[in-house]
Amino acid sequence: MALGVILLHGLVDDAFYGSRGVLLLFVPFALLAREEQERGRQGDRQRGRGGALISASALALLLALLPATRAVFQANLAALAQTRAELSVYRWPAYPIQDALRRQAPGSPPPVDLAPAIARYRTALALDPGNAAANRRLGQIELSLGQYDAARRHLEAAYATAPGQRATRQLLGETYALAGDPGRAAALWRAVDLSQGQLALREWWYGAIGETANQQRITRAIRQLTTDH
Repeated sequence: MALGVILLHGLVDDAFYGSRGVLLLFVPFALLAREEQERGRQGDRQRGRGGALISASALALLLALLPATRAVFQANLAALAQTRAELSVYRWPAYPIQDALRRQAPGSPPPVDLAPAIARYRTALALDPGNAAANRRLGQIELSLGQYDAARRHLEAAYATAPGQRATRQLLGETYALAGDPGRAAALWRAVDLSQGQLALREWWYGAIGETANQQRITRAIRQLTTDH
């Protein structure tokens, strides 16, 4: 039963990472705990445990059929498809940054076909518009492709559902910076560990693809963050 619980939580990929659902990992121990009863009632206890197992299985099946659960499953399949597509072509230093895997050069096809993954993310959002993973990953892809308004909408939806996720805060802050709002960008970035030089890399990226105006907007937001500190 413990393995079954872990398997079910593996579908949402967060059983061991702070989810409230991690509490269900203790259910099997509760169901299998020995009761201090006479040996003569052992048969009753076994029947009780069997009934509890059937009830738990029925509950798990019911949860699996919920739209939100199906949305999580679709989002995880999409993330898997995206990872496989990108890692199959990624080579450093040919692709110095992940966005370079997705950005289409003039007159050439995209280096990575993310259409299957994008379709699954959209399926997830059709089932549950608040799915944080699908919104965040779609926003990240759109940001890479220069679809900045769409990226901001998806990232705002992800932030509304899961405001504590570092990646969402960093990416959403970037969209605000690109929209000419360095104050809102800096406000989000303050709660993010930026010790790996992420912002400097983003600043470089916009210069590398020739979007000097956006590079300057990122620079202003970084200065705003520095001034606030």
